[in-house]
Amino acid sequence: MKTSEIAVLVDGELCGDGEIEITSAASIEKAATGQIAFFEKAAELPSTNASCVIVPQAALPLTTETPSHREAETRPVGSVPEMRNAERGMRIEENRINAETQRRGDEKSETRPVGSVPEMRNGECGMRNAERSTPNDQAIIRVKSPKLAFARAVNKLYASDQLLDGSHPTAVIAESADARNAHIGAFVTIGENSYVGEGCRIHEGVRIGKNVTIRKFTVIHPNCVIYDNVEIGGDCVIHAGTIIGADGFGYVKDEEGNYEKFPQIGTVVIQDNVEIGANSCIDRGALGETRIGEGTKIDNLVQVGHNVNIGKRCVIAAQTGISGSVVIEDDCVIGGQVGFGDHVRVKSGAVIGSQAGILPGKIVRPGIWWGTPIQPLDEYKRQNAHVKGLERLRKDVTELKRAAEEKSKDCG
Repeated sequence: MKTSEIAVLVDGELCGDGEIEITSAASIEKAATGQIAFFEKAAELPSTNASCVIVPQAALPLTTETPSHREAETRPVGSVPEMRNAERGMRIEENRINAETQRRGDEKSETRPVGSVPEMRNGECGMRNAERSTPNDQAIIRVKSPKLAFARAVNKLYASDQLLDGSHPTAVIAESADARNAHIGAFVTIGENSYVGEGCRIHEGVRIGKNVTIRKFTVIHPNCVIYDNVEIGGDCVIHAGTIIGADGFGYVKDEEGNYEKFPQIGTVVIQDNVEIGANSCIDRGALGETRIGEGTKIDNLVQVGHNVNIGKRCVIAAQTGISGSVVIEDDCVIGGQVGFGDHVRVKSGAVIGSQAGILPGKIVRPGIWWGTPIQPLDEYKRQNAHVKGLERLRKDVTELKRAAEEKSKDCG
């Protein structure tokens, strides 16, 4: 992609050459020619070989002087540098204020087609001072959120490398299945009446059962198993080794105390734009469905039990275990190694810290929660402080007992 195309994609202000071709991405410290990087601080940019850097709108100018040049410079110690640094700092701050004033004025007066790059700022970025110029072989893009813009640019950049189609000759696809517009890797099997949508990428060794629906542009990484009757939305990512649709953990005791399996004949519904980490397990509903809402992100090694309902835009970290019939509403954040008892309800917007334990049937209201059993964070901190003070309390009690015994002897 060209730097001008990236600027339009991230709705940024381009400074420098818009025709530079970007082929990959790296950190700002290790980036080389042809690569894009980002820098989040509103401070002077470090020296970098990146061909394009995404920066915050208030960022100071790029340091074009290389470290070797600075090391090679010789002058009397303690003389000129202090004055030069002070003057330079004043100039940088003055230029920053002027640039911000210019930018605000431009935003009020400028009108242009949506998605276009501001022509006046291209090559200037609102900076008239030569000290703030950009090297000819480098471009700067100013945005509100550099990390978000970088993510969008790199996802777009690397997406072109993943556009594959056709089926590997070792793939086994049922005659009634439809996967003609997807890429099907080696040793994939797809069962009867299943549908794999346009632009999907099914990698090596994936097993897809009967009556499965996978909507467009979803990616399933190697060695996943999708059981029968599962529905997966569009633009999802399922990482390697994940199992979707296995039986839930449900048993009933008979008269003699033996466990008899309760029917697990429901399904799993995964909505659009969901990502599920490696080696996670999503069990099917017993009689209904297990549902994961749109935009939710699940980390590696997460267990989701039968009939769980997870809302939209939730984030669930690794090694969390969610028992059957738990409801997690929209926009919740769950830390790593959290344990849920069955029939818990987590209200929208709640944040649960790592290694928390939630008793069955508990209702977790909005706020920040921690500990086992789960409690509000402030209360958890107070209890932690009290526990840490137990040793001191024990010593105080021992000292009081000793003093009381001595006084008792004196009185006797």
